Amino acid sequence: MINKRKTFYSIALALSMFHLLYGQKDCSRPASGLTPLTDFESGEEFMGFTGGLYGNQSNQKPDRYREDAIRISWQVKPLNAKGEVDPDGVIGFIAIGASNPRTEFDAFTRVAEAHASINPKLKFVNTCIGGQGIQKMNQKADPYWVQAQKLLDSLGMDVQQVQVVWIETENTANGNVQFPACAMELTAEYQVLLKTVHEVFPNVKICYLAARAYSGYAIPVAGGVGKGLLHPRDYYNGWAVRFLMDKVIAGETGYRYSGDSEEIPFTTWGNYSWSDGQVARKDGFFLDCQTDVGADGLHLSSLGEQKVGQLMFDFFSREETATPWFFESITRNADVGKQLKEVRVASVPSTQGMVNYFTSDRYSKAMILSAQGILIGEYDTDTGNAVQTGDLRPGIYWMSLFSQASGWSRPSPFMCY
Repeated sequence: MINKRKTFYSIALALSMFHLLYGQKDCSRPASGLTPLTDFESGEEFMGFTGGLYGNQSNQKPDRYREDAIRISWQVKPLNAKGEVDPDGVIGFIAIGASNPRTEFDAFTRVAEAHASINPKLKFVNTCIGGQGIQKMNQKADPYWVQAQKLLDSLGMDVQQVQVVWIETENTANGNVQFPACAMELTAEYQVLLKTVHEVFPNVKICYLAARAYSGYAIPVAGGVGKGLLHPRDYYNGWAVRFLMDKVIAGETGYRYSGDSEEIPFTTWGNYSWSDGQVARKDGFFLDCQTDVGADGLHLSSLGEQKVGQLMFDFFSREETATPWFFESITRNADVGKQLKEVRVASVPSTQGMVNYFTSDRYSKAMILSAQGILIGEYDTDTGNAVQTGDLRPGIYWMSLFSQASGWSRPSPFMCY
């Protein structure tokens, strides 16, 4: 089993090294002036399109889609090889992509597995292979899936146990940079890939789509980096995911994720890794050309891999669809409180200092925990179904309420933004 895994990674490494040998980096190239999707201001547009991960300058899930997201995320449970819920089973979490996603997911896995509260039922499986663009993985019979199956076999896992999928990909052979057509082409390819993922992994619950990092430091040279990986396709890659989200949320044919007409798994945003070169985003993230990017201007250095891996970990630590299964303490608390009363809690601006909940019952105390299960504090409630917390940092939290009659309620998630 171990030898098989080493063979798989040797092949992946060899393919990714092929690209490293044919490319050049130019750190003097100026920033593009393009705005990260996450940073659009009110009224700002790009070629007639509003920004934001979900359009109209919003980085928050629309209400109905968000409700579906949370409902589906609670369906992620440990499964055995037959795909049956089993406390002794595992939650398969796989990565799909080429060389950069491969090293990014490895870095993310190292950060996650070192965290004391990570759910021990999670099994990270990196199926990424260097040089394998979306055009080489869109059919179930493609060699990419043959290799993925071999890796699962080597780890003693079954396709039935895969429930969470993280994808970062691109059509490496397509050099079209005419926007919005180029992004919409990739959106259509993503739809085919998602249908294939649904076929290969029948129990997948959630697919997270990540946007590529900046590639503007890479100089196009003969025999070098694939034309589909060069700038500005790195920027348009994020727009492709954005356009796909528009279709998923609208429930367009081919993009439906629930009911009898289900065609793809539930799909949502993963980490957004693009910044305009060395210009920091509003959240401070950027990749330094000298220290974070490799010699070909495309692949990341070990420091860059670590930076994106941490970005991914921070995303899943705060992502409400990951809350039920990513951290062990939260899943344990949820299981303990399964038969207790559930109270709906409203998401709030992080600076508001007041968290509201909705129930006809009377509660006297509230307990708030971080997404990692760390106690933030215990608070007295007021007569207006509100808890005065003071400022909370942006992120996912849990609230449990106490009454003398019924004890503590089931922990309920809410977001500060």
